[in-house]
Amino acid sequence: MVTVVAKASNYPAVYNFNYLSAAGSAVFLAALLSAIFLRVLPDQFVYIFAKTLRQLGIPAVKFAAVLALAFLMN
Repeated sequence: MVTVVAKASNYPAVYNFNYLSAAGSAVFLAALLSAIFLRVLPDQFVYIFAKTLRQLGIPAVKFAAVLALAFLMN
């Protein structure tokens, strides 16, 4: 078998989780500011937030699975 490099080595895959610059942080901040601006009660905001998370549960798992597969195949 012909190799491209002289010595085989592990691929250094590093994942940086920048939570402040992530899009989800901006969306959550916008939702929080909108709730304050529209004078939504805290218990109603928690109910809406939980309902939204419940609706996004399966799509989030599918998205994570696609990303994991892409990471493994890279």
